[in-house]
Amino acid sequence: MGQAARLFNGSAEQTLYGRVTPTPEQRQFLQDQWNAMVEHLKGKLSDWGYPISTWLQGSYKYGTLIKPVHKGEEYDVDVGIYFSWDPEETEASPTAQQLRTWVQNELIEYKKGVVELEEVVDPPKERCSRAVYQQQFHIDTPTYHLNPATDGRRLACLSGTWEDSDPKLLYKWFRDVVGSDNREQLRRLVRYLKGWAAVAFEEAPEARPSSILLTVTTAEAFSEMWGARFWGISDDDALIAIVAKLYERLNGDRRVLNPVDKNEDLNRIPKDAWDAFLTRLAVFNDAAQAADAAEDEASAALAWEGAFSFLMPFPETDEVEVLESSSDRALMQVPDIDC
Repeated sequence: MGQAARLFNGSAEQTLYGRVTPTPEQRQFLQDQWNAMVEHLKGKLSDWGYPISTWLQGSYKYGTLIKPVHKGEEYDVDVGIYFSWDPEETEASPTAQQLRTWVQNELIEYKKGVVELEEVVDPPKERCSRAVYQQQFHIDTPTYHLNPATDGRRLACLSGTWEDSDPKLLYKWFRDVVGSDNREQLRRLVRYLKGWAAVAFEEAPEARPSSILLTVTTAEAFSEMWGARFWGISDDDALIAIVAKLYERLNGDRRVLNPVDKNEDLNRIPKDAWDAFLTRLAVFNDAAQAADAAEDEASAALAWEGAFSFLMPFPETDEVEVLESSSDRALMQVPDIDC
């Protein structure tokens, strides 16, 4: 077991997992708000004459949602809105722009009766409408046409175009990429990577990897570690191995193909920002390797701080004396207590 396992997801008073993961109360607030919105939209949008269904997607669906790290950041919840019709049996099908207009207008109406809903972004985004709530979160509502005859899905874009897109397929891949015994650990590992991205790219936002890029690359790396998973591996040791795999992989080839659609490259970091991404990934890998070489919990925590900054907890001060390596001078003196 790694030296910092207790500080990742163990018995420590503060853990990295606890610092990046929403509390049960926060999750309940998010759930209550999206359920209320969904019920309203399903009822109102069905008046256009098409069956309406919804599907929660994105980080919340994957179980990898993290807390906002910096001031001004928000929880991001994605709820797909699906209009169902068979083009072969429909005389006149709505356009992509019509679907987007219907959803946007209904969200604006919904806002009038919901105190917690602060803003419906107008004009909407190219691929979704956005409702901004109190308590640092927003709901994005990508809108789809669902063909019940083929079970095909296409995303309605504001510009009037349709994009072939089926978020369910990628979610099912993630759900099944490792067995149920390892699924929760995979979700924790993705959250650690997303926490790193949140603090490491504050000054280079254009180089920040997307949630789906980190999710897929972490899942693919972890799925290859079948031996370690069989025998059991702590979160910090697993993360050390995964970061090394990602560093080697992305240094050699920047492409990250969608595992359920090999024609799609999930890496959308601009080419002129790629070096900034690789530099930060190298720092992350160096920190992980230093943590791997650490001889005790405090040293490992100091190494991990190089990647996670203020998100990384340290051992309780009554259990450890942290030394400045250059001088062996105590930075946090543990008092002697006479009982």
